[in-house]
Amino acid sequence: MIIKSAYDFPDWLINGSNFEAYELVVDDNNITSLAQVLFIPIIIFYGIVGLIIAFGKGKSDDTMKKVYRSLLLIVFINVGGYMFCILIMLYILIPITSGSQFHLLLYGIFPAALLNIASASTAPILYINSSDYKNAYKKEYYLIKRFILKLLRIKENTITTTPVEILPKNTQTYCHYEAK
Repeated sequence: MIIKSAYDFPDWLINGSNFEAYELVVDDNNITSLAQVLFIPIIIFYGIVGLIIAFGKGKSDDTMKKVYRSLLLIVFINVGGYMFCILIMLYILIPITSGSQFHLLLYGIFPAALLNIASASTAPILYINSSDYKNAYKKEYYLIKRFILKLLRIKENTITTTPVEILPKNTQTYCHYEAK
């Protein structure tokens, strides 16, 4: 990809990053460009999992319904994140950058951040919908907290306080000096 971009655009600076693959998005400017081709297998796999979840015959008890709801939400949000990223790249970034590789690299951070947020939504969804996941998270949080406190050599709950008694203000004990 980087070599093709270097031959196609010899006057453009190429930094050797993975983002050089997006150069073909600017070159083709259609739905079959490289960025969309990279997202298609992921979307297909999420779609297959979503169909299995939606039409699968499983237990109908309450816990399985929560599991199916969680998985369906995860699949929907992840596929939506990929589709949203593709739409932003096609209809907003490519017209704004108008072929400038540097600007595409600079502004491509925003849809990538949205895609990462969509991908990271798995943990909050599971935490909200699953009591088992919530209990496991609390257990791991305690272990991580204990490890960090041990690493930083901070003893847990060792802060001591001294009781302080606040007395009312007694105006007779103060000396008042008058300037002469």
